[in-house]
Amino acid sequence: MGNMNAKSGRSPWEIAAVAGLVATAIGPILAMVLDRAFAVPGLIFIVFPLVMAGLVLTRNRWLISLVAVLSAVLLAAALRSPIVQARLVNLQTGYSVVAWLQTLGPAIAIVATLGVLVQGVLAPPPRSASQS
Repeated sequence: MGNMNAKSGRSPWEIAAVAGLVATAIGPILAMVLDRAFAVPGLIFIVFPLVMAGLVLTRNRWLISLVAVLSAVLLAAALRSPIVQARLVNLQTGYSVVAWLQTLGPAIAIVATLGVLVQGVLAPPPRSASQS
């Protein structure tokens, strides 16, 4: 896959997508810390982005496409939420960090997953051992 990070074998786009999804998962954790309460239903908003990050790491273009679509749904949901909108405007609370994670995380994941897909289309086909 083209311009790979030699250390991890992952492209910068894959790393960015995973980072965006991990940031998305950190948002609900931070909200629970700020609330000083553990919310079992909130676990879905932690597990879901982490599972999506795992799907990016599969390098399957259909799963990566699914992650791009689901990230867009997460971003749309965050931007439509009145509480997120209020937190984005009121930067004086710790909850504004949660709101920024909920919006920037999926946005980064969308751009990065599209980058992974484009990179996969533009990359030269892998050379087999018989072609060497």
